[in-house]
Amino acid sequence: MDIHKVSEVLSQPERMQLLIELRRRDLTAHEASKILRSSASAASYHLRMMSDAGVIRSHRSDFDGRTMYYQYVPEMVEGYLASLQSTLLAPIDTPNAYPVVAFICRANSARSQMAEAWARYYAPQLRVVSAGVEPSTINPLTRDVMAEVGIDLMHHEAKQIVELDVTPDVVISVCDYARTHVERHFAHPVTYHWSIIDPAIAGTIHQFRIARDTLRERVRNYMYQHGLLRANE
Repeated sequence: MDIHKVSEVLSQPERMQLLIELRRRDLTAHEASKILRSSASAASYHLRMMSDAGVIRSHRSDFDGRTMYYQYVPEMVEGYLASLQSTLLAPIDTPNAYPVVAFICRANSARSQMAEAWARYYAPQLRVVSAGVEPSTINPLTRDVMAEVGIDLMHHEAKQIVELDVTPDVVISVCDYARTHVERHFAHPVTYHWSIIDPAIAGTIHQFRIARDTLRERVRNYMYQHGLLRANE
C-alpha cells in the first residue's frame, strides 16, 4: 500500500464522494460522472487515481464484456486507517519512561496547575510537579473550574522553579513565556512546549474552562502516548 496515494485520494472531496457511494453499490464511469455532475473524462480520471491507490478495483461485465464496473476495496482503506493509528496514536514510549514530569508556566497560577492536576488524575503512579518562572498565587477561577470536574486544588500553592524538590526527567512548558526559560533552569531533561493561551488575560470563567479542557486533552494524549493510559480511558 502506498500511504501517500491513499492520503491523496481521501483528501479530494470528489473522490471521497465517489468512495462513499461505492460503499453502497458498484458504479460505471457514466454513473460516477452523474454523481459528480462532471464530464465523463473527469470522472474517469478520478476513478483511475482511486484505482491506482488501490481503494477501488474494476472489472469488465461478464454480460457484455464492455461495461467497466468499479468496486470499493474496504480492506485497503482499513489498512490505511490502521497504519495511521499505529503511527499517530500508538504509545511512543514504555510506561514510566519519564518518571518525573514538570509542568511550567509563568505564574504557576492556572495552566501549569491544571496540567499537574490532570496528570495526577490520569496517571497517579507518575511523579508530577508544577512551578512558575514568576510565581504569584493560584487564580481563584483555576480552583473553581477544576472543582467543576471534581478536582480539588484548595491545598495547592504556586511555586518557583528553584523550589522544586525533584529533578524532572521531562519538562513541559504550557505558556510561551515559560518556554524561553526552561532551558536555562533545567540542565538535561526532555522538553516539550504546549502553547496554551493564558485564561487570565480575558479573566472570564469561560476562558478558564477552555484552558482546563484543552489541557485535559493534551495531558490525556501525552499519558496515552507514553504508555500510561489505555486508549479508551
